[in-house]
Amino acid sequence: MLVGLVLTLPAVALTSTPDQLDAGSVKWLAVSGIGNVAGLLIVYAALRIERVGIVAPITSTEGAVAAAIAAAAGEAIGGGTGLALGVIVVVPEKRYYLYNAGERLFWDSRLQVWLPGEPE
Repeated sequence: MLVGLVLTLPAVALTSTPDQLDAGSVKWLAVSGIGNVAGLLIVYAALRIERVGIVAPITSTEGAVAAAIAAAAGEAIGGGTGLALGVIVVVPEKRYYLYNAGERLFWDSRLQVWLPGEPE
């Protein structure tokens, strides 16, 4: 991200401010940037304490969750995008297991939670 910032700063400095950029937009940009960095820090912290095989399936749903939020907020979804989201929801993933104090848990990718027992 730092490299991208260094590469884009000269272009930003040489151009004028867009007419549509108001204080409200700047606030949303700041909130978005802070949320992005906070999310990355959470993922990196999770990767430090858990195996990649556990963290990766959880974090890989990020794009689908964002698309679902956009759809719920009224954003139109094209046919190809809707099909891809349907495949993400319908196609089952690998099963990941975790042993906690002798209890076997499995990751339910649809509910996004660890559940005891065996998958259906």
